[in-house]
Amino acid sequence: MAGAFTKRKEKRVNVTTYQEGWIEWKVKSNGRRTCRFRYWVPDGTKPNGWRKAAEAWKEGLTAKSAKKELREFMATVATQRPIVAETSKTKGLTLTGFVESHLEQYQKNRGLKESTLDSHAANLKNHILPRVWNYTNL
Repeated sequence: MAGAFTKRKEKRVNVTTYQEGWIEWKVKSNGRRTCRFRYWVPDGTKPNGWRKAAEAWKEGLTAKSAKKELREFMATVATQRPIVAETSKTKGLTLTGFVESHLEQYQKNRGLKESTLDSHAANLKNHILPRVWNYTNL
């Protein structure tokens, strides 16, 4: 095939997995290959306790040199301690507390129609808050 198919820029990123991190490769518009190191770091604010992190894109590395740099980089990342941020549980904000303190201002900022506000109020009153109250008072 000729024509547009041969000149198309590829947007796909190839990923080579590694034990604790991996290398992502891409070809820039000038035709040079670049890579970056991706890895997982512990994060107490996420539900699963981990988040994905990345280094800046680097040009001019071969596959062999990139793997070597990844090993060295992961050795330094493994020695760092994660920073654990406070979650909403430690602050003590519950759904009922949010509704009483913040919901009205939140809805005003969103600029909702009156009919939507009435619908939200009815759902909270009839379905959501009675269930929350029952679970907290068992």
